[in-house]
Amino acid sequence: MMALTLLLVAFIAPASAQPAGGTPFAGRWSAHFVDNFGQQHSCTVDLQSAGSIMGGQLASAAGCEFPLAALSRWRSERGRLLLLDTSGNIFATLRGDYGRLSGGTTKGQAISLTRAGAPAQAGQAGQAPQRCIVYYGQSERCAAGEDISAPSLMPGQTQSVRVVYPANLRRAPSLRSSIETQIAPNQCVTAISCGQQGDGQEWCQVRYGGRTGYLVKQFERAGRRQILFSNSCSGG
Repeated sequence: MMALTLLLVAFIAPASAQPAGGTPFAGRWSAHFVDNFGQQHSCTVDLQSAGSIMGGQLASAAGCEFPLAALSRWRSERGRLLLLDTSGNIFATLRGDYGRLSGGTTKGQAISLTRAGAPAQAGQAGQAPQRCIVYYGQSERCAAGEDISAPSLMPGQTQSVRVVYPANLRRAPSLRSSIETQIAPNQCVTAISCGQQGDGQEWCQVRYGGRTGYLVKQFERAGRRQILFSNSCSGG
């Protein structure tokens, strides 16, 4: 199944208007995604406040292709939005704050969700340029869909990735872990394995300069999501 990049843009009230408790993710959303061939698709997703006898809140998707076509329920867990399929299995997890979340499916497909109304398209008279959901480091470039999530590596498989922002190579996959060394932008490192860790973030174990350590895939600074490395040595 081809990988999809899903961008979910909401038409509901901004985060500040949402209650602290209850069902802050409920509402109607416009879902947009781009496939590997660069084709854009869109559909409508409703996250309802009504509960389901099978657990979670009811959800529906109109005109959506895979994976959102399987959407049946959703729930909030420790500040994360979980999307469930018709069998009650979690197929996507998003995290962040109630204004902007990002994450992905269990198959590694990237998802970003923005609560504010759809941003203006660049180039339209009198309107601001479109804001990125995720950036390449501190640049003004929007991260490509294939770079938003960490690469999926089979056991024994490695991949060369390129650092796009000054990176701390950490001893363990945690922002509290000690720093082995720092890596300058545009340096290529070898990813050995990648996956979601206990802190909810994706981390990759990498080799660089004779050292082995961990790099986080995404981080947030100055109110915006950024990636630390692209998924190839030449891209990003």
